[in-house]
Amino acid sequence: YMNSVLTCLINCKELVYYFLNEDYLKDINDEEKDIPREFSLLIYKYWVDNIENVDPEVFKDLLSEKFPQFNGNKQQDANEFYISVLNSLNESLIQ
Repeated sequence: YMNSVLTCLINCKELVYYFLNEDYLKDINDEEKDIPREFSLLIYKYWVDNIENVDPEVFKDLLSEKFPQFNGNKQQDANEFYISVLNSLNESLIQ
């Protein structure tokens, strides 16, 4: 579930440009900066460092703090994970 969602997100051109160009830094909420910074690092590792098998463990751990249903390694709903990631990014970035 997590792999498919993250693969889709790190291949979304507009999202990739937003994070790779560090545009998100001007929008970041200082109180909730960890999730967007870690997400940016995932994108950077994949697109700049050309690491095909990026380990999302830190990102998952941060998200699990906010959404405990993602603790552990049991199968989860991909749509629920997708919505949780987008909501977390949305809340962490000032509109």
